[in-house]
Amino acid sequence: MDKQLDPTLTREDYKRKFEECDKDKDGKLTVAELKTYLSQLLSTDVSDFAVKSVFDTLDKSKDGLISIDEWLDALDKKPLKNIGQEDLTETFKQIDKNGDGKITKDEIKEVMKCKNSPVTDEELDAMMLVYDKDNNGSIDIEEFVNGFYNDL
Repeated sequence: MDKQLDPTLTREDYKRKFEECDKDKDGKLTVAELKTYLSQLLSTDVSDFAVKSVFDTLDKSKDGLISIDEWLDALDKKPLKNIGQEDLTETFKQIDKNGDGKITKDEIKEVMKCKNSPVTDEELDAMMLVYDKDNNGSIDIEEFVNGFYNDL
């Protein structure tokens, strides 16, 4: 399966994809629904961190749900694989509270807690194994972006 959305898809195709993703048919997508959809689309278990990054990119109203309009606005503009390259950089900056160009486990834990998505120390350790390629105990911007796209 192609790992990005087909650029020839129409708005109607994207609406159908939204409806497929919206399992409870309430007209809004949750993080869990998006994770299920992305995991099926990409034929792999997408990490919670990657899903949350994509979700936050699509949730322009910041209400914790993705509306059909938010979905269409984002997907009309760029393929899934390219969603949020700039947003990922901005997300990195938001997580990097002290601005030193590195993300620590404590910074990730704090941000996830603030987003009402607390993570355990075990989840953080697993995340560091995936993202911290040079094993220095922190994630730089290159590791962050590469780790996200490797998840896709």
